[in-house]
Amino acid sequence: MVRDATGPGSTRKFHASLQANAWLVGRVTMAEMSRTGPHAPPGPWKIERPIHVAKTDAATFAVALDPSGKLHFQGAKLSGDHVIVLVGRDTPDSHLAELAADGVSYVVSAGAEFDIPSLLDVLCPEFWHHAPRGRRRS
Repeated sequence: MVRDATGPGSTRKFHASLQANAWLVGRVTMAEMSRTGPHAPPGPWKIERPIHVAKTDAATFAVALDPSGKLHFQGAKLSGDHVIVLVGRDTPDSHLAELAADGVSYVVSAGAEFDIPSLLDVLCPEFWHHAPRGRRRS
C-alpha cells in the first residue's frame, strides 16, 4: 500500500502496486501528458474501423477516452506504455490517419453514443490477447 498518496511519483507507485498492465484516463488528463498539436499525414488515407491495432506485442497500455477526436501524440508510447485511444464515431478520417501514422492504436465507437463498455468489449480481447503471457490478466 502506498502511504503518501500526494508525494512525487505517488501515482506511479500506486499503479505499480496494483500490478496492472494498463491505465485509463480521460481526454483532458491525456492532453496534459501528450502536449502536441494536429499533424495529419497527407491523404488519401486507408482508415481501419472500428479498430486499428498498431502494436501487437505491447505489454503495457495507456488508454485514453477521446469521444471527439481531439488528442494528438508524438509517438506510440506514453510513459513507456503503448497508447490506445477510444474515439467517437464521428472522429474524422484525417485524425484516425494521424493516430495510425504515429503508431497509436484506436477503437472507434460504433454508435452515436460514446459507449465505453462496448468500446472495452472490442478493446480487451484484441489487445490483451496479444499481451505477453507473463503480463496477461484473467
